[in-house]
Amino acid sequence: MSRMRLKTPIEEKNCLSLQQNGIDYALLQITPTGIKKKILDATREVTEYLARNEIHDYSTQQPESAEVTHKVARQAFIFDKDKKQKYMWLPSLTVFYRSRTKDGAFRRMNIYRIHSYTKPFDKYAIIASKDKELYLINISKYDIASFAQDSAYNPIRQLIDAYPYTKQQVAQNLFDKLNALRGQWIPAVNSNNKRHPNAVGYAIEAALGIPMNSSNAPDYMGIEIKSHRANSSRKGDLFGLFPDWDISKFKEG
Repeated sequence: MSRMRLKTPIEEKNCLSLQQNGIDYALLQITPTGIKKKILDATREVTEYLARNEIHDYSTQQPESAEVTHKVARQAFIFDKDKKQKYMWLPSLTVFYRSRTKDGAFRRMNIYRIHSYTKPFDKYAIIASKDKELYLINISKYDIASFAQDSAYNPIRQLIDAYPYTKQQVAQNLFDKLNALRGQWIPAVNSNNKRHPNAVGYAIEAALGIPMNSSNAPDYMGIEIKSHRANSSRKGDLFGLFPDWDISKFKEG
């Protein structure tokens, strides 16, 4: 197991930003071996964090064997750029298991595709949501404070704003805000006080306190808001970027 190196100035700044925003997190350092073999050691800090947040408890897990696997998987998201160079929560999967050797003494993790976004000895902040999902931010690479304070809504701001609520609580919060606006007159104009094809959407965003932006990320704490004029021939389309098969009647896609 590689020893955790000292934090760089940007890593110290990122940890302070997470603390100031009340985010509970654990640090994970990615070793060259972890990148090459795609096998990570779950340190005491990580194992205690996972157990505390009811993500995974290694102490109750059976070691792997040639006959039976006891691996446990959790949905995960890695903050980075997609193929179009847009900042997103890229879907991943974290698998937890105990080694076959030495009666499972080694506690392992496998985070799918993390090697694609990581240099040796980079540090990640692991953040658990109330929906039992993991969000990973490379604090050696990105300035969390800059994203958190950016006027344009972005994935890190969404995570901070939504923490520590469940998706259902976030959706209910948005519904309550929209319901409070029902029946009110909201001028559909843009920032230059001129009518605009997208003025309805701008007006709703302004009423909800969302700054005007050109980001492709969801508008409100992970939720995309769609609007259109009642007399418009254009239909409003809704889509799910990351399906939640547990609540879907289709169960697959």
